[in-house]
Amino acid sequence: MVEFVIAFPVLLLLTLGILQLAFLYSAQQVVHYASYSAARRVLVAENIDSKESATYAASFVCSGITGMSGYGGTADYDLPGWGALQNSGASREKTRVTVLKDYDDDDDYVEVEVEHDYELAFPVVNELFAAWFAPTDEEPFHEDARIGDAPHITLKQRCKLPKNFSKVE
Repeated sequence: MVEFVIAFPVLLLLTLGILQLAFLYSAQQVVHYASYSAARRVLVAENIDSKESATYAASFVCSGITGMSGYGGTADYDLPGWGALQNSGASREKTRVTVLKDYDDDDDYVEVEVEHDYELAFPVVNELFAAWFAPTDEEPFHEDARIGDAPHITLKQRCKLPKNFSKVE
């Protein structure tokens, strides 16, 4: 019985840590796809604001990993025929897009960077992960790492897509 009392908290912490790492890996893959979607949106959207269009595409993709805590106050995206996309309003506020190379630049590619504030989900280990991924002086968070009651970490991803067609004028 004493062995159980000593070993169980350690095993529980280890198990929750492994689950949190798996969720982080999955979220990083989603942010990678969001950066691809934002870059593609910049590439194909000629007549509209590229930053706003890229932000829409990235936050749409990241809405599945946004979490329950949010900034609040932003309406969800309305999908015709489906209704509101859950957490898309909070995703729009937690996702930032920087267009590094626009379609109108003279380079032969477009490049975007997507940052998303990912909510750490599991109790106890979320505080450990927030401390582990705490920002340094060289790379601070854009705001406080705690949104609402939940700790968050910022996931970043860049995507560069070639312009594989010429612009006809």
